[in-house]
Amino acid sequence: MASYLLDERVDPAAALLEALAYNGIPYRGEKDGVRFVLYDGGRKWETVCRYAPQTVVIYGVYPFPVADKGRALAQINEISATLTRGGFFLAGDRIVLRVSADLFDAYSAQEAITRALEYSAGVMTHFWLAAEACTYETGVFDH
Repeated sequence: MASYLLDERVDPAAALLEALAYNGIPYRGEKDGVRFVLYDGGRKWETVCRYAPQTVVIYGVYPFPVADKGRALAQINEISATLTRGGFFLAGDRIVLRVSADLFDAYSAQEAITRALEYSAGVMTHFWLAAEACTYETGVFDH
């Protein structure tokens, strides 16, 4: 482990790339972040990470388009109200989960990123069926 000063600012890009390498996650680098695919059983989605000062912002993108944006917004609003971290929004016709990892110090940066990635993956899989239902004209949430 490198030597860190207590007041040293964390480089979000370096911390994220170290965490991805440690966890064996292949990624594609971009100008302002990285992209990679996460899997859970037969479920597969894209994850996009962007950098902010002392923060890594993680976006989980469901692979299917929504059919009814109004219904999808109502559904993801209800789901977002139950989350302890982050929230859902629509980007075009895709449902996206936004979670962030605050990097307070170099000692805990990789752990913070890994925990945020695990939380994101857990939320994406937990609400998969609810998000998928928004791809149909009528869904399981219509009453």
